[in-house]
Amino acid sequence: MLILLVYWIVQPIPLQATGLIGLFMYPMLGILTIDETCEFFMIDFIVLFVSLMFIASAVERYGLHRRIALRALLIAGSDPKWLLLALMLVNGFLSLWILNLSLVSMMLPIVEALVDLLSTSFDESPSDNKQFDRDDSDSVKKTRLEDGISLELADVADEMKRDNSDMATGTNKSTEILSLESEELKDKNSEKAEYDIRACFNIGLVYSATIGGAASSVGSVIQIIMNANLQVFYGPEAKVNFGNWFLFSAPTVVVSLPLAWMWLAFYYLDLGRSSPGCCCRGNEDEKKDRVALALRKQYDELGSMSWAEVTTLLVFLFLIVVWVFEEPQFVPGWNEWFKPGYVTSASATCFVAFMCFLLPGERPSFNLEDRNTKYVGLLERKYCQQIVPWGLVMYAGTLMASVQATRVSGLGGVLGEMFSFVSDLEYWEILVAVTLIAIILTEITSGAVILAVTLPILARASLELSVHPYYFVLSLTLANNLAFCLPSGTVVNALIISLEATTTYQMLKTGIVMNIICIIVLNVFANTYGWWLLKLDEIPVWAIPTNATSAG
Repeated sequence: MLILLVYWIVQPIPLQATGLIGLFMYPMLGILTIDETCEFFMIDFIVLFVSLMFIASAVERYGLHRRIALRALLIAGSDPKWLLLALMLVNGFLSLWILNLSLVSMMLPIVEALVDLLSTSFDESPSDNKQFDRDDSDSVKKTRLEDGISLELADVADEMKRDNSDMATGTNKSTEILSLESEELKDKNSEKAEYDIRACFNIGLVYSATIGGAASSVGSVIQIIMNANLQVFYGPEAKVNFGNWFLFSAPTVVVSLPLAWMWLAFYYLDLGRSSPGCCCRGNEDEKKDRVALALRKQYDELGSMSWAEVTTLLVFLFLIVVWVFEEPQFVPGWNEWFKPGYVTSASATCFVAFMCFLLPGERPSFNLEDRNTKYVGLLERKYCQQIVPWGLVMYAGTLMASVQATRVSGLGGVLGEMFSFVSDLEYWEILVAVTLIAIILTEITSGAVILAVTLPILARASLELSVHPYYFVLSLTLANNLAFCLPSGTVVNALIISLEATTTYQMLKTGIVMNIICIIVLNVFANTYGWWLLKLDEIPVWAIPTNATSAG
């Protein structure tokens, strides 16, 4: 475990390649056989992960996400504050169903086009420095002479005029210098405005994906790994279904997402201040009209929905229904149609992914003359092969094998004993400490690693305090999602930093505030609404050590 932790944190080799370590070390150390180790490289959660990537690739292939995003931006209007809100709401909703890395990669081109549009300066620079000829000494002399003024006075007038002319020339030079300095300052302000708007929208994209993905048990790899950890450690009865996770996490997400928008809009777009936003200088009406026209043009270029888009949308809606009604609590779920433990959401998601290969990508033709036309499905092997990150399967497999090795070797019990002193604290105090430490650690290492290491400790603490293991594990998982500060926190953080869409310093400044906001919101809802919802003051049968051992 220590060797794996070092490799996961320092990453001297690619993260995916560390998955090979568990395949030879656990058998060599006599902890798990090679067959037992290999079982974890294709357990149900990995099937779920791969199937989700297949379905997400269908959404990306036909641009369904682009149509949804542009439609929402059109509704939002032209004000950058409302455009940012629309972007974050759409992205947050889509992240419920699509893994964050896939979603952010798909949405980045839309954000870049929007940022370029908003950053364009519509300010004209009219020439206000008009030059006037003030040397009218000849006309003055003529006038003076006609009025009978003496030649001496006329010469004096000429000398005074020359002095005034020299002063005017000096003034004009000073004006030119000030004008140049003003232009340089304007250029700097324009560059800063463009930089701010780019950082704002890209950070908003990442924050909304991170927060929105936390509301779904399939929205992030961390939730999927959490479920796998629970089932490996306690048994299949410990699985958190889609509905329970959504109900537990929804309040935190619903409150945190608008707060994230308000914070970014205040920091970058002057929300609530009297001065206009950084990107709204110049002719407001003209800029808004041009932004609206550009968005409308991009949306119109998509045309009407194609056969493939409609089919993909129907498949996606069907998948959502499948997830929601697996165990809906208020009505019998479809999992009761099968033998207990045989069919899970992973099986159903795999079926939906299979349908993406089977369903036609073009409108079927029943003309016999077209019988030689090659059949094209919604998905094709070559396309999926490029999209799906197969290396993550190796990494996740070793992670799951490590959880099992921790339990089988007795290391989990040892860790629980070492930290048994935490049971002297109140349960809510432990939760504050756990979530705070998790938010800090997840900025420098994987949240999945934190889950694997802390699960034995949290299991012991929940038993000692007579509370449901979900109280700590679900809250910890939610906290592990909320990495806003550093590129090492999440893959999507690293993605926008690598593309130079913003800087680590900018992300750190806004991320610290977001971490504070989310840690407060999370703890408040976990100790009130979440406690009541999942009856967290009761220990389930599967959480008792003897039952957990027999289930494992």
